[in-house]
Amino acid sequence: MSSIPLDVVEEIITALYTMNSSIPDYPTIRACSLVCHEFLPICQKYLFSSIHLDSGRTSWIRHQQATPKQLQSLLSTSPALGSYIRDLTYHTTSGAQDFPDPTIFHTFYNITRLLSLSIHVSVLDSENMDLWNTRIRPVFLPLLQLPTLTSLGLGGIYDFSFADISAYVSLKTITIGNVSFSHHISPTVHLRPHKLVFNRPITHGQLKYLIEAKCADGKHLLNCSDLSTLSVGFMPKDVPDIRQLLEMSHHLVELYFRMDIRTDFSAFNLQNIPAIQQTRTLKQLNFKLIILRPPFANSMDTFVSELEKLAHRNAIESIVISTLISSRVDCTSEGHWKRLDDVLGHSGWSSLRSVSLKFGIDQGNEELVKAFTKVAQTQFPLLSSSNSVKFKIGIGSLCEW
Repeated sequence: MSSIPLDVVEEIITALYTMNSSIPDYPTIRACSLVCHEFLPICQKYLFSSIHLDSGRTSWIRHQQATPKQLQSLLSTSPALGSYIRDLTYHTTSGAQDFPDPTIFHTFYNITRLLSLSIHVSVLDSENMDLWNTRIRPVFLPLLQLPTLTSLGLGGIYDFSFADISAYVSLKTITIGNVSFSHHISPTVHLRPHKLVFNRPITHGQLKYLIEAKCADGKHLLNCSDLSTLSVGFMPKDVPDIRQLLEMSHHLVELYFRMDIRTDFSAFNLQNIPAIQQTRTLKQLNFKLIILRPPFANSMDTFVSELEKLAHRNAIESIVISTLISSRVDCTSEGHWKRLDDVLGHSGWSSLRSVSLKFGIDQGNEELVKAFTKVAQTQFPLLSSSNSVKFKIGIGSLCEW
């Protein structure tokens, strides 16, 4: 084995890690680490690059899984391994029980080259109000100040302060779930993300803070000049706040909306938003429509009318519309979707190359499945026959959307 050049060995081990991006071949990589001493550092680079801490051992975790106590023990006995960790996700359902030893934060100083940090708190009792500041924050504070950090995900955190992030950190991706922000200390970091994601419907307080907050130097905390991807879920009352965020963003490439179909989409006045109309950067529009209660027809007409206003005035290449549909809503009648076909199948979309329409419905409702199968076959003649636009339409279960 020693006759094989190490660069060849590294290529093989890299292939084991990357050939399946969702689940790397960790068992084989572990076996390779036992072959000879020279292979060990190469294998460790991948074995410890992505760590998921979860005290509850939840089933959705698919990478290297450990409890906080196990990671503390590992970094205490082998501190050099901390330099291999690039992606760290922490999910807790047990709160303070994860960190019984207050000295754990000392071991986290051994993590020196972290790129991505995600913290998700799923504690439903009143303990969550103080959990972040008393237990979790002291542990992760060293990581929030690493200049290598480029991606931050937050969920279920009460009273998070951007003042905890070093001014030397340049976050490219920010993902926000159910988080409230602290207003007490002015941050020094300036947020200029390339990608901003709100995993849950945004709250007025969240967006108002991000838009209006200022740093210690008097400049705004959030600068959208480099923002290329925005993904946001919202309710009807949030439209003015979302519009304000869009007006701050002049170089969007991808825009994802998740919304209740009852939202008055005309309030966006999309054709007058610079990020959509006055630049040629926006290439992809994604909509996830939640159709749980009537009325449907008027809301759908408003949505389609707003799309129609974008024709002839954009560089959009791809449109994806996913719909979550309740069996309580009659939205399969002739004409409900035909107008969408008329608008998107029109020649006014000079740059459009792809349209994807997805229906998420209750697969146990055979009548609804049959009705939407007919919709897919009959109400999109223009898109189905288009030579310039690749049209895909699918029907799946609710959980797929």
